[in-house]
Amino acid sequence: MSINIRRQIGSVMRSDWVEEASHWRHLLMPSLDPQDTILQSSKNKESFTEMRKFVSKYKKLVQDQSQSANHLSLAPKLEDDDEGENEMDLSNRRKNKMNKKKNNLQSVREEFEKKQAEKEKARMEKEALMQAKKEERARAEAKRKTLRENMFKKTRSGQPVMKYRVSHLLEGITENSSN
Repeated sequence: MSINIRRQIGSVMRSDWVEEASHWRHLLMPSLDPQDTILQSSKNKESFTEMRKFVSKYKKLVQDQSQSANHLSLAPKLEDDDEGENEMDLSNRRKNKMNKKKNNLQSVREEFEKKQAEKEKARMEKEALMQAKKEERARAEAKRKTLRENMFKKTRSGQPVMKYRVSHLLEGITENSSN
């Protein structure tokens, strides 16, 4: 019976919390009605993008005219030629932009390939060092193994073979005297 009461209390508490949270959400974030905001209606969005296009075209035209006014002072031109020239300037600008984008893409690609080559070179060097260390360890271990085998050799009567022990001592003395 206590489980049912807990479930009922939990559901009531959850529903109260949800109602309270929704109340605060409405107070903190008012709903966006299409009538309240300009950007919500699709007509306004379309007109905004159209106006933006016209403004950018107008700015380009003004810039072209200011540049052509500088050129006009040097050499007089016909109006028909100006329109053709403006179209050519626009097409040249577009080509230049495309070339810049291609050059930028190429430079980024070259930089990426250079970094990849450096990483690969570093990886190969690291691998070569690890391989050299591994080979050195293997040689040292083999040397220790043979030395140990020789040091533990016994005669028929069970006495240690002194030949290898004396030669080991002699090697140690000559190393110390040479250093």
